[in-house]
Amino acid sequence: MFVIGIDGGGTKTIGVIVNQDGYIFAQVTVGPTNPTSVGIEKAKERLNALITSLQRQNQQAFSKTEAVFAGLAGTGEASLKADLSAFVRQLFPSHIHVEVDNDAIIALYSGTFGQAGVVQIAGTGSITYGENQDGLRDRVGGWGYLLGDEGSGYAIGRAGVHSALQAFDGVGESTKLTSLLLTHFKTDDPKAFIPTIYGTTPRQTIASLSRYVIQAADAHDEVALRIIETESNKLGIQIFTLIKRLNFKEVEFVPIVLTGGLMNRSDLFIPHISSTLNALSPPPYNFVRPSLPPVAGAAIAALRRLLRYNIPQETFIYHFNETV
Repeated sequence: MFVIGIDGGGTKTIGVIVNQDGYIFAQVTVGPTNPTSVGIEKAKERLNALITSLQRQNQQAFSKTEAVFAGLAGTGEASLKADLSAFVRQLFPSHIHVEVDNDAIIALYSGTFGQAGVVQIAGTGSITYGENQDGLRDRVGGWGYLLGDEGSGYAIGRAGVHSALQAFDGVGESTKLTSLLLTHFKTDDPKAFIPTIYGTTPRQTIASLSRYVIQAADAHDEVALRIIETESNKLGIQIFTLIKRLNFKEVEFVPIVLTGGLMNRSDLFIPHISSTLNALSPPPYNFVRPSLPPVAGAAIAALRRLLRYNIPQETFIYHFNETV
């Protein structure tokens, strides 16, 4: 028995054919398929290319596929999701179960192996997403860099640049961030790098500068440490709010999956998130770092739709990571 899992993001899209034991029989990567950034037609074109390539790579496994799950960024809007769902369905025979959903659910499943929980995604942007035991899903945050994205690379990078400029002007506390950013932009005058930031894609550029906040925090810079604490506390509030809203029942603990580029340094964020959560008294919880990539979460979502199959978790994780 085979399924197809697809992880469609803003930078690339990965598709795999796997069986219930986690063996990968085909794997293809194409460009981004976020319809809000590349357009609906380009997203369809790339999804078609990915599925066609999977079929060419392993015709036998493709012909035995029973379910497909595509977790695609940018499908929060109902009309886009419906359009892409209809498109992907017509690429497969009618007996195959096909589902298109947002990419947050596959990030969750990559850490919970398809079980209920909350996922905190913190990369360039951020969103807190979850699913309870009854299948009810909800989100907090994820409003984009102009209106939200608390705890994201953009939020931390922007706070870092702002603090550095405040220090340079003499109205803010001295910080290592000033020298780090001046060195990065190869200048001794912040006025020289402002046109660079505004002249590029500000969201991506500013988010990339979050690494200097982390570097300064590692050097015990007080300003950088406060930025990390402030943004972590915001994530803690969002996680608590979602846990309360989803009303998890009869669970030993609520898994909180931490994913996204910033969470590669979860050691900096977890203490503050925990402190905020504990002050708000949530039910018991446990932080989880995924042992699988999101595309595996998509495959798990597809396997879960075939309810007659019991997915062997340890076997699946081992084989998937060995063959990826």
